[in-house]
Amino acid sequence: QRSRFAHLADQEREAKRHRMLAEFEAQDSAAAQMEAVMSVVTQAWRCAECGVTSDHARRRADCAERGHTLSNVTATKTKWKCIGCQATASVFDRVLPDSCPQCGGKGFKQIPVQGTPRTAPMERDQFLPRGEELKYL
Repeated sequence: QRSRFAHLADQEREAKRHRMLAEFEAQDSAAAQMEAVMSVVTQAWRCAECGVTSDHARRRADCAERGHTLSNVTATKTKWKCIGCQATASVFDRVLPDSCPQCGGKGFKQIPVQGTPRTAPMERDQFLPRGEELKYL
């Protein structure tokens, strides 16, 4: 036997579930929009002597300390990932480095400016096809 107000409790549970699902869908769509952004137009500076374009204050201070000529520019910032070691680098106006500073690799792949999306580890990712690896004793 059920309470005569059980249908109200069921409706409230369903409404709560729909509110939570709508919130999760909004978070997913915001994350998808952030992943779609592959470049950003930003204010940067360019050093005439070094030929470096950057938006870091420390690099600007180093060049100013050396007496280099600095100019403010508007640059397109993109993010690239090394195919070999997965290291990331921010690049202005698509001037890619000659090689990866960490592994020396030559191949790069463009990634979203916000980086790769965070995903929770799944059980299948921890699965070892041959079972647990043990050293030979």
